[in-house]
Amino acid sequence: MLFGLATLTTLYAVTAARVVAARTGLATEEMLVGRAGKSADILRLAAGWLAEPDRDLSQGFTITLGGQVLRVTAVDVGGQIDLNTARPELLERAAAQFGIDADALAKFRQWRRAPNRVQRVEDLYRVSGIDRETTHAMRLAFTVYSGRRGVAKGFATGEAAAIVGADADAWNTPRSGTNFLILVHRDGQVQIAGIV
Repeated sequence: MLFGLATLTTLYAVTAARVVAARTGLATEEMLVGRAGKSADILRLAAGWLAEPDRDLSQGFTITLGGQVLRVTAVDVGGQIDLNTARPELLERAAAQFGIDADALAKFRQWRRAPNRVQRVEDLYRVSGIDRETTHAMRLAFTVYSGRRGVAKGFATGEAAAIVGADADAWNTPRSGTNFLILVHRDGQVQIAGIV
């Protein structure tokens, strides 16, 4: 009888743990789907806004989504450093700015010569071993969408401008005019919604 009670208690504990895990999994999935849906909505609105002739990229527009007021701005990707096409000297400056060691930079440059291309900034972790925290911090300075060897100085993000420094004219390239990084400003935080 004691053995039967122990078995029932164990089965109950296992079942309860599975139910809690399933509910947690569903809640997490709902949260992720909600975030993805919000980003998709923001990107759709931004694409429409970018089609307007008198838009101001830096001022952006505001929306209320889920009861929160968000400010959405756009950055021309020409104002970022393209990891796939930037001149080697510009990559060296960027490495110094973000504290990337020479071995990781050499590994990335060798990989890039193969000819390989990164699909997103976060690929630096996989390609060169640069830690995830650093690659996350680099997302406003870098892109893989501009195809430029330098930075469009009039459109440079603050992070990219800090890398080119006083030599902005030497690194100046045309803006993209077609691809934009969409940023969401909320409670003093800036999040990347995506590229349109």
